[in-house]
Amino acid sequence: MSSSAPTPTTPTYLQVPYAEKDQAKALGARWDPAQRQWYAPAGLALQAFAPWLPAHLAQVQEEGAGYLASTELAASQRPASHAVMQAGSTGIGLAELLQGVGQVVATSFDQPVWVRVEVLRVSTKGGHVYLELTERDAHDRVLAKALGMLWANVAAQVLPAFEAATGAQLASGIRLLVLARPVFKAQYGFSLDISAIDSAFTLGQLEAHKQHIRQRLQLEQLLERNRQLPTPWSYQHVLVLSPEDAAGLGDFAADAQRLQSLGLCQFSYVHSRFQGEGAAAQMLQALQTALAALTESVDAIVIIRGGGAVNDLAWLNDYALAQFICTCPLPVLTGIGHERDSTILDEVAHRSFDTPSKVVAAITQTIVQRSQQAQAFFQQIVASSQQQLRQVQAPLAAMHSQLRGAALLQVDKARHHSQAQLRAIAQSSQHHLQQAQQQVPASLAAIRSAAQAHLRLASSALQHLAPQVLQLAARQHQQAQQQLAHTRHQWQERAQQQVQQAQERSQALLREITGQGPQKTLQRGFALVRNAQGQPLMSAAATRASPQPVVLHFADGSLPMRPVLDTDTDTPAP
Repeated sequence: MSSSAPTPTTPTYLQVPYAEKDQAKALGARWDPAQRQWYAPAGLALQAFAPWLPAHLAQVQEEGAGYLASTELAASQRPASHAVMQAGSTGIGLAELLQGVGQVVATSFDQPVWVRVEVLRVSTKGGHVYLELTERDAHDRVLAKALGMLWANVAAQVLPAFEAATGAQLASGIRLLVLARPVFKAQYGFSLDISAIDSAFTLGQLEAHKQHIRQRLQLEQLLERNRQLPTPWSYQHVLVLSPEDAAGLGDFAADAQRLQSLGLCQFSYVHSRFQGEGAAAQMLQALQTALAALTESVDAIVIIRGGGAVNDLAWLNDYALAQFICTCPLPVLTGIGHERDSTILDEVAHRSFDTPSKVVAAITQTIVQRSQQAQAFFQQIVASSQQQLRQVQAPLAAMHSQLRGAALLQVDKARHHSQAQLRAIAQSSQHHLQQAQQQVPASLAAIRSAAQAHLRLASSALQHLAPQVLQLAARQHQQAQQQLAHTRHQWQERAQQQVQQAQERSQALLREITGQGPQKTLQRGFALVRNAQGQPLMSAAATRASPQPVVLHFADGSLPMRPVLDTDTDTPAP
């Protein structure tokens, strides 16, 4: 048997630097607030605290010689039957040998010692608790294995206090500091008879593991990254990770289904184990696979599970899973379902909640708030639009009245101008016609007179040339008629051209007058209001005062309406 230092029966005060306090605490050290100093409790072996022992205890390893001497003394007192037998001897029975071993163990460990162990399996029978214990190194290699035993009367006292202090239960993977006495029985072999469990050690181990992950993420500047992401303005699609049979999944899914049935938010679910060896890796794989498979964008990731013991939740304190949440570009919401303690996932998530129901309640509240804000914005827009409309209506009404008055004045002026031009054109046409009528008979009479004179002269002077004269006279008479016809034709064409020009000018003036009329104004989007007698109404006051229905004239027709007084705005409602 290897040498071992004696176990102190009183607390041993230590010299622990502040930077190493978590390490000492994880080994079972306690803090004395009165002395403001860390100490190793009575009954706890001092080998693990060697770096912090006072100077007068620095040789604690050498003090084990006395402990070894007592062991050798016990060996010397063994029965003679334990001595080495000579060749040919019949030997001793196995039971006798093992009983001797049991006596050596009992003599060597007459007092229980504090032992660090890790639980592999737990079983209960008749109130007794049976444990399979192990110790592994930093590379997860098994260094030792043993059986542990909590008798029913001890378990009834120790386990409730341990669970109340730590929130943890005895289960696979939990690390303990137990006060145990080694026992060797010939019928059952070696085991540890456990009489106490140090709850502070278990809490220290869990906290030390979380602190290691925190410090690593802090050094990598990842610890606050997901918390610093902007909160989604609203939720439309959420990815949910949970155990398939999680206690809180039903309540979460019920509220989520109501949101989804209303078309407010869509939820996609993936499942994974949340405890046991490899649970964190399975969770990470499930999230990565789901995000790669989704074709729609996701607003947030939700991680939920029901309540559980502290050691059940300890499986979630995983660096790789925490790093994924820190670097995830989406906000991560957690609802682990444990109000007493938090996991490292709660610390690095964008937002954490006590239960899954509170997660979906927060999502619902955000959606409701955004809907209320949108409704308030819409009401503000409507009110602002109505106010601006009222501000614009008065100038538009005045402008409409001015345009209508100006249009009517222009139409009246154009009408008088066109009538005057028509009268002038008619008078000019009549004057030209009269001139033509006066000039044509005079020219005809002059031609006839000249022809008759020529005929008489020709008749008296040239009787012998009568045929020639008659022929010449006939030609001249024919020419005179042709000239008369040509002159008449020219005067008629000139008169017709002047009449046609006058008509064209009149039509142009009429088109101009028509283009400036009310119909053209109506085609530009205006409306003309008349009372039942057809008289135009030029103001809102006149319209409200009309006892009879009014008629709105548009470009494509008319619409009768009765003005109704709006008590809020004091304007006629349509």
